[in-house]
Amino acid sequence: MSICKNRLVCFADYSTIIQLEDFFNNELKDIKNLTDFCIEFFNYDTSEINPLERNSQFGTSWIDIISTEITEANELVVHFDSSWSPPKLFVDELTEYFWCSAKLEYSEPVSNVGGIYETCQGTVSSNYEMSYYEYYYKFKGDSSVLDYLLEYCVDEEELNILLDNFKFDVFEDDKESLRKRLKALKNKVDDN
Repeated sequence: MSICKNRLVCFADYSTIIQLEDFFNNELKDIKNLTDFCIEFFNYDTSEINPLERNSQFGTSWIDIISTEITEANELVVHFDSSWSPPKLFVDELTEYFWCSAKLEYSEPVSNVGGIYETCQGTVSSNYEMSYYEYYYKFKGDSSVLDYLLEYCVDEEELNILLDNFKFDVFEDDKESLRKRLKALKNKVDDN
């Protein structure tokens, strides 16, 4: 099974933040089916549910809360896992029900998906989806995700071709670092 990592930040007044924290720590505890929970909790109109997609109607079939934290800026930060994909419709329903705003960051390596999804009171304001690698590189500042390229290159020429045809820009310093590591790996193989 593939697991999607999620980080949700909720923005609201302090009393709503407290209600949201209680919701995540108590209402969602041990929920086995997110669709059934959402239908009941949010009083969701079941006529809008496609029977063939029932288990993933709210973006995923389940979520597992890892941690919740109220920041000094009175934001609720929730880390959780979900099956396969981010629960975008769930976040829409949540922000409409609690009359708040939220930013969902997510990544799922098997499907090569990452992104940022923002919604305010049930209305989507931003939906930026990209590859898993681009998400970690651009938004998490983690250049180590580029290391997988070294597995596919036997020389610097192949690496340059891959970098030139990459779907997102790579900083020159990171390109040079990859070239040096490829050369070191090649020398190590040649020495054996």
